[in-house]
Parts: sequence; C-alpha cells; structure tokens
Amino acid sequence: DFLSSLAIVHQRFSTNTFPSWELSQPFRFLCHNGEINTLRGNVNWMNARAKISKSNEFTKEFRDLNPLISEGISDSAAFDNALEYLMIGGYEIEEAMMMLIPEAWEKNNRQTKSLNAYFNYHSNFIEPWDGPAAMCFTNGKKIGGVLDRNGLRPSRYLITDDGLVLLTSEMGVIPIDPAKVKKRWRLEPGKIFLIDLEENKIIHNEEVKEKYSKKYNYESHLRKNQVFLSDLKVKDLSERLTENDIKKYQIAFGYTKEDINFFLEPIIKSGMEPIGSMGTDTPISILCENSKLLYSYFKQCFAQVTNPPIDPIREELVMSLKMTLGAKPNIFSKPSENNSFRLELDQPILDNDEIDSISSISKSTNGKLKTSVVKILFKNNNHPDELKNALDEICKDVKNKIDGGSNIIVLSDKGISEEYAPIPALLAAASVHHYLIKEGLRMKASLVMQTGEARELHHFSVLFGYGIEAVNPYLAFEIIKSMTKKKDWKTAKKNFLKASGKAILKIMSKMGISTLKSYCGAQIYDAIGISEEVVDSYFCGTATLIGGITLNQIQDETLRRFNKIKLLNKDECKLDDGGEYAFRINGEKHAWSPSTISNLQKAVRVNSKDSFKEFSNQINDHNKSMLTIRSLFSFKK
Repeated sequence: DFLSSLAIVHQRFSTNTFPSWELSQPFRFLCHNGEINTLRGNVNWMNARAKISKSNEFTKEFRDLNPLISEGISDSAAFDNALEYLMIGGYEIEEAMMMLIPEAWEKNNRQTKSLNAYFNYHSNFIEPWDGPAAMCFTNGKKIGGVLDRNGLRPSRYLITDDGLVLLTSEMGVIPIDPAKVKKRWRLEPGKIFLIDLEENKIIHNEEVKEKYSKKYNYESHLRKNQVFLSDLKVKDLSERLTENDIKKYQIAFGYTKEDINFFLEPIIKSGMEPIGSMGTDTPISILCENSKLLYSYFKQCFAQVTNPPIDPIREELVMSLKMTLGAKPNIFSKPSENNSFRLELDQPILDNDEIDSISSISKSTNGKLKTSVVKILFKNNNHPDELKNALDEICKDVKNKIDGGSNIIVLSDKGISEEYAPIPALLAAASVHHYLIKEGLRMKASLVMQTGEARELHHFSVLFGYGIEAVNPYLAFEIIKSMTKKKDWKTAKKNFLKASGKAILKIMSKMGISTLKSYCGAQIYDAIGISEEVVDSYFCGTATLIGGITLNQIQDETLRRFNKIKLLNKDECKLDDGGEYAFRINGEKHAWSPSTISNLQKAVRVNSKDSFKEFSNQINDHNKSMLTIRSLFSFKK
C-alpha cells in the first residue's frame, strides 16, 4: 500500500495533476501496520479538544466542524483525521506524527534536557495514540516512517547507492541487488525516519527532534507553569473517620470480610497483588444471587492474535503512570500563549493527605489551579428516578463549577447519611466525563474521584478507563490505618500504593497500552449484563454484549446495600463473609463446591455411576444459565 501511494504521489507531483481542492488542503498519505488500542479514548479526546482549539490557519467552516472524527471509521482513518487536523492547524507533518506517537521519554535518562522538556510540554496537549503501530506518511514533499514506543511492529529499511530508499514491515518483499545496498537498518522504537524530497536528503531521528526541541525554551516554560504534588503543603487536614464511621462506610459500600482478609491484608504485608486462580467459577454479575458493584459488570478486552501484550516488568522503561491535572491548553498555542498551569502526578492513586492538598490547591498556586468538590450522593427514597435526577444535577453542578473557573473537579461520595446514599462511583464518573465532552468542557478541567467504594485494583482501572485522572480510595486507606500500628502505617500505605501501581501497569499491558494518559478514557471494556439504555446514556461507545440491569435496578441494589447501615447499632450488623474468592455457605454459588468435589472424588475412586451422575447434574444446573448467556452472546456477535 505504501509503495502504491508513493508511486501516486510521485506521478501526480511530476505531472501536476492535482485537483484544485487538493492544492488548497494539506496533502498527505498515511499507511498503518498495526492497531490503535486506545482508539475510543483518542476519538473522544480529539473531539473534545477540537471545541477549545483555535488556529489562524482555520477557515470559518472548519472551526465549526463537529465532530472532528466521525464514529464507525477504522483506527487508521481516525488517526488520519487527527493528523490532518494538526496539519491544517499549522504543524509540519513530522512534528504532528511525533505528537501523536511520541517516544518513551518519561524514564529515558539519556535524552537531552531540551528533548525531554519538549515531550513533557506536549504531553499536556495530547495523549499518545497507543498500540503496536508502524506508520508511513507523506505530504508529497516529505516521506517518513515512525514506530510505536514499544517497537511492537517490524519496520526495516535499506538505502541503495543510486538513491532508492525502501522501508517495509517485511524486508525482502522486493528483490534488491545486494551490491547496490549502501545501508540496511531498522526503525527503532519511538524513532522517526524522514526523507525531504525538496532538499534531496535523509533526515535522521536525532536531527528531526533536535530541530523541534530547540524551537522554544520548553524547559523554562515548564518551570513556570507546573507544580508537583510533593510541593503542596496543607496545614489543616480534614477530619478522619472514627471507628464507628469506618464500619458504617464499610457496610454502605458493600465491603465483605474477604475484601479485608483476602485483599487488603496481603497487600499491606507484601506490597504485591494477591495471587488467585485464573478465571472464576461464579456466575456473571447479572446472574448472581447477591448484588455486585457496578465495576464487576465491565470486563476488560485483552490483546489477541497480532496484538501482543506488554511485559510490564521487563518493559518498564516504556510504561508510565504519570498524569497531569488542570485545564488542557489550545493545542495550537505557542509557549508564550499557553497559560495553562498543571499539577504533575507520578502515579494516580492519592492518599488522604494528598487529596486534601489538592482540594485546597488554590492557596498553594495563587489561584492558578482551582479545585471544586462535587458530592455524588442521591436521596435515599424509593422514587424511581431519584438516581437519574441526581446524575443530571451533578453534571450541571460540574458545568457551573468549570464555568466559574475551577480546573480540577473532585467527585466525592464522602458525607453519606441516612438521608443521602452514595451514587456508584463508576456511574458518576462516566456520566460526568461524557457530559463534559458533549458540552465542549472536558479539556477545561480534570476529574478526580474520591470514593469509599473502590478498593480492588480492577475498580481503579475501570475508573481510569472512563475518564477519571486520579483516584483517592479514602475508605481503603482508613481501613488500612485501623489495621496497622502507628509505626507500621507508612509502610502499609507505601505497600498499597506500590501494589496498586504495579497492578494498573499489568492491566494496561494486557491490551498493549503503555501510558496511563492513553488508557484514561480509552474505554477498553465490554459491558456484560447492563441494559443498552444505560450504556448509551452514560457509557457512550462501550460495547454491550448482552442486556441486563436498568438504571432503576442499579438504584434499588445500591439502596438495598446502603440501608443495612440502619442495623449498625444492632448485633446482627456485621460484614458479610463474602464468598467470591472462596466457597462460603451463605456466599455466592460456585461450580466447584465441597459437594461437587466430594461427588467427583467418590465417582473416580469407587467407580460410582450414581456419584458421577450427581456431580454432572450439579455442574449442569450451575452452568445452565451460563449456556443461555453464551448463546445470546454468540447470536449478538
């Protein structure tokens, strides 16, 4: 495809056969080998970005273009739209490609300070289009190639002594006389290879990047316009939860003994995610007897076939959890015009002191950053539309806060009472995220989630996947503190943060995604057991494999779980045993239970047909509903 495109470019330029409309537009060809795994997020962010972007190069008609990237097109076509947008706005094609597919700069100590500052500066403009990708591009005057930051696609080139340059994924596709070959090499991860047809020369990666990194003093701009979380100081910390409050919050958010004994306790001792068996023998959430948190209805997609996952340990150099909070600038602004102040986070899990620092950041930054806290609570009554009305009010409240100058919005479910129950954090996050995109306000503020509901590592990842940029699991930290002695608290907290960071990297790597900035809002999830109406309204763009619970059912399940706090002062008010990870008599049903295992062992040891029949009936009864679901799933696909 690339060779064909190149031939067309050469022919049309040499014969001057371009239609008049092409001469008035940036001319380009793009060829793509690979996949863009973060496509959904990239499209959402680009459409949101277009509503705040301005350039002197834009015509009146182009300024009103909406959406910038249409739904239903391929990842290559969407990338091509984004590339065209940057070129029309004034970027050279090679710089636009460097912004869309930057190299792994975050942990590269061999880079010059100017180049590191260049990538750091532009990381606040646009998130990487991430995934295994080898890109070839041309605007008719320049031809080049760029490889993703991991180098997960082959891209080799050779140069002959008579000036022929051949770049392809599979070297050897065209026979070349070895005697004519001047150089053979490969495109390295994150590197760019450029041929300037006007100057008749090859421009290598270092020369291209040095040119743009020294265009402005990016390092000076960053020093003036960024603040680090460690620089923030707070004197008046918010009140901590009492022992009675902790128990009330645990019951309200559906904590079980398993959450503490099987999850939090091992983490704070070892600093590692607990190891369990692969897969689960419990029903999917929609079929469970006990109500489940909304996170469990979302299953992350994973890399398959030609889309290799990443090893987050061996390939740590290319992976990053860095996040930036604050308003995002106009992507076409020069450093002198960019007044967007930014808060830098090395990792996205905030402890309770850090969320307090962010909440009062206006004092620390002289008003350059302003935080507003929006409560995500709804009235505890049986009105069928109570949850829907609360979500609508929250979205309007967030919009008003942004219009009032706030550039960090903290969505908080703290402050529950018998009158007000917490809205599921994921539902509130996705609702606000997509509402702000539709209103053209998403780039003007960052979203932070302060929730007592999220405690598992999957919970954090789903929140990031639907637009949350940092999470404060305040209840998890309070529980950890209550479980440890004062001298061990710092170590326990450090271990929880360490385990969380490693788990997020692992979860991202399964889809071949390297940076949290790319993962944020990418929606790499399928919804299983949620009605299409809920998905279309609050989780726009998510694939819903089967229908399921409605918004009113989510409301009912949330209130049923929450109202157990009314029994708080009674003896029967205690945490449920759980039964998700291990078999419990009162817990969730498992295919492998003491009864099924006993029958199977008896059938094998004494050759008992009756025991095997009993075992078969138990397994088949358990899986009957799952078979129905699978047939529906296959039919819908």
